[in-house]
Amino acid sequence: KLGHAHLRLGNVLSLLGDSEAAIAEYLQMRAIFEQLSKEHPDLPEYASGLAASYNNLGVLLDDLGKPDEALEVYAKAITIREQLSKEHPDVPEYASGLASSYFNLGNVLQETGKPDEALEVYAKAITIREQLSKEHPDLPGYANGLAMAYNNLGVLLDNLGKPDEALEVYAKAITIIEQLSNEHLDLPEYANGLASTYN
Repeated sequence: KLGHAHLRLGNVLSLLGDSEAAIAEYLQMRAIFEQLSKEHPDLPEYASGLAASYNNLGVLLDDLGKPDEALEVYAKAITIREQLSKEHPDVPEYASGLASSYFNLGNVLQETGKPDEALEVYAKAITIREQLSKEHPDLPGYANGLAMAYNNLGVLLDNLGKPDEALEVYAKAITIIEQLSNEHLDLPEYANGLASTYN
């Protein structure tokens, strides 16, 4: 519970713009989950918590203009999450976490001028998110994550001078977000997502 408390506090501090304090919380979270996962290797939730600490740390490091450090911690998150997904294919949260880490890694690779590597990891994120949204149509977060992945892939393809391919994946993103915004009128974030996809 203490590790998750540091996660929640780190998330709040990050939203408030206090990145340094948020990093300190994620580092404490990482230390706790490192210890717990060593002591209890049979309990996957501790490894999952450790992966989450690496992933969230990567987001903040990227925001602070430290892409090399972000790449390093994303790699650690992915290693753990690949293992969790392999060992527990019946737990969609582990697959979703892996897709998120691939997605975040792709963003940093794109920002640092490594488009081919970014394409590769975006493809992995999309494959997972397509499967999750297909298997769990009642959970709109999975479809929304897929739309985000399509949108970022579209940006990358556009930057690579492949406008036809970019239009194709943008269309997929828009179709998903339109459906989500129509089905969930009480959730304005989907309509906002649709607007940003058109931008």
